[in-house]
Amino acid sequence: MKSWIYRALAALALLLLFVALRAPAQHAVAYASANIKPAVISGSQGSVWNGNAERITHPQIQLNNVEWDYRFFASLFKGPGYVLNGNTNNGQFSGLAHVGWGQLSSAGNAKLSDVNAIIPLSDLPLPAIARSIPLKGDIIAKLEQFTLAAQWPVEAEGQLAIADIRFDDKEVWQLGALIADLETTETGVKAKLSSASDYVNLSGVANLENDGSYQVTADLTVDNSLPIALRTMLIASGKRQADGSIRISYQGRVPRPQSNEAP
Repeated sequence: MKSWIYRALAALALLLLFVALRAPAQHAVAYASANIKPAVISGSQGSVWNGNAERITHPQIQLNNVEWDYRFFASLFKGPGYVLNGNTNNGQFSGLAHVGWGQLSSAGNAKLSDVNAIIPLSDLPLPAIARSIPLKGDIIAKLEQFTLAAQWPVEAEGQLAIADIRFDDKEVWQLGALIADLETTETGVKAKLSSASDYVNLSGVANLENDGSYQVTADLTVDNSLPIALRTMLIASGKRQADGSIRISYQGRVPRPQSNEAP
């Protein structure tokens, strides 16, 4: 008798889940809007199961023509999961995003896996002085896992790179790539810094701690054949050492985002 009741309850739960997933996307966006601030979803269509949005706007970046597809079986074990695809102003984004069942009512919490993204530097909110430098390139993310807690990165496994770096000053200089291999530590996220370039050699470590503090320590060598403007800028990033290399050393604190949860 009890087994029949359990089967009936399980069937009812699956039916309710199916009904919820067929709900219009606009309703889900309205319900979730408080938990995804400061991001804003506009022009949503379709359903919670499969749909799209004209744009997702965040203070740091904007995604356009975003499509999502619910992953039913994976979601039973990891929590609601979606395959996401979209465009930045000049690039693209794709990934598999999972949100743990316990995080559904928590603002700013998300766990992403299998994230692949290509975002041109021109899409990032760089300060005016940085935009004045004739450097172009792409931010390439290949992350096995990325976790946000209260809008703060607490876990990251994978690689970030600034690739296809080009300096365009009368003549185009192909500078290669700067690479950060990410791993999670007990206190935050660590990045091993390196380069793949014929003109610059970078080696170092960066740490972003859960309390908001950061440290960057690296050694940089610059080829003398580079244009003097670019070479001067790179040398100014640190302190010249006796062997001619540049020691880069920075530390400070980044303000953590304010929680959107009600007190």
